Amino acid sequence: MAVFYPHPILDIHLISAKGNTFTDDKNRTYLDFESGIWCANIGHNPESIAKVYASQSQKIIHHHTYFKNNATENLSDQLLAISNFDNGAALFLSSGSEAVLCAITIAKTLLKKAKCVSLEHSYLGAYPTMISNTSEHIQVPFLKCDPNCDGHESWHCEHCAHVPNVLKELHEPFIFILELGTQEHKIIFPARKLIQYIYQKITEYNGLLVCNEITSGIGRTSEWFAFNHYDLKPHLIALGKGLGNGFPISAILMDQRIYSAPDLLNFKYAQSHQNDPLGAEVARSVIDFIIQNDWIAKSKEISHYFINRLTQLIDQYDSFIELRGKGLMLGLVCDKPETAIALQRKLLEHNIFVGCFAMHAIIRFFPPMTITEDEIDTLIDTISLFFTDKK
Repeated sequence: MAVFYPHPILDIHLISAKGNTFTDDKNRTYLDFESGIWCANIGHNPESIAKVYASQSQKIIHHHTYFKNNATENLSDQLLAISNFDNGAALFLSSGSEAVLCAITIAKTLLKKAKCVSLEHSYLGAYPTMISNTSEHIQVPFLKCDPNCDGHESWHCEHCAHVPNVLKELHEPFIFILELGTQEHKIIFPARKLIQYIYQKITEYNGLLVCNEITSGIGRTSEWFAFNHYDLKPHLIALGKGLGNGFPISAILMDQRIYSAPDLLNFKYAQSHQNDPLGAEVARSVIDFIIQNDWIAKSKEISHYFINRLTQLIDQYDSFIELRGKGLMLGLVCDKPETAIALQRKLLEHNIFVGCFAMHAIIRFFPPMTITEDEIDTLIDTISLFFTDKK
């Protein structure tokens, strides 16, 4: 019997996970600085969430899309409240990829002839060719922006050579699809000035803002959503990953303008696990857990500690170039890909799992909000050991 893995894998068989760790079949326990695959924002298998699995699965897991359930309605109210979407609505699906694609499709339904705009290399769902073709899709480069751009009041995007003229010349409604922090896995957040420039054009020409918060949402950047760092008011938000803390549920949140649009009455979408009650109860318990334990505020505190410790490494070792990211969505840039690869392997030997994007020589840290100072210290000490052993 074989399993097809369409991606690189490790020869490690996992049997359990709890808190900020997972355990393999050889009884080795690892610190998990990837939150599963960026999903377990509140740690693996919290007791309160496990109780919801057990309780709700004994009642009803799934039903036909013709019916309603209280779980999805309660979750919708909860998410719309933290999103400040008064009189809006929510649709619940299974995957982040589907949520992004469906959110964009809804926007295209309301603005049928509108161009799509996104930051370069943004994720547009599993089938981006269904969204737009190259003639109507504007990609905005942002990696070339001067890192000091936001500090210069006299610098304006309207006169910047890095901003495409086709965007500057837009004088009609358009759809902006905003993904923050994960383009090309570089963990670079664009200049606030650039995003505000685009947002002002959306507002001026009555366009639509779709925020892809699949990876960056539900506290990943120490705010509920990454767009909170930019003072934006989106019309549609796509959620996934952290929403179910590992359980496969995603969501599309829409504000009143979208939900009350006449054209939305003709929008049809069917999916076998649409608005399932089990996923909704799990997600609702995740949001409750974060609110009741004040994890957004706590994650800001632990993020400051983590960033300070990583910054000390950069000051200490020439092999580290810079630290990128926000909150607990961080990337440590190494001097070359070989360093990043070797460091990831060394940490794994010491039962610490971190991400690595070798093409850009980046070690990735997306730990749960429940990560502790002691666990961070263990990571930092082991990284230092990597350099000591090389001598």
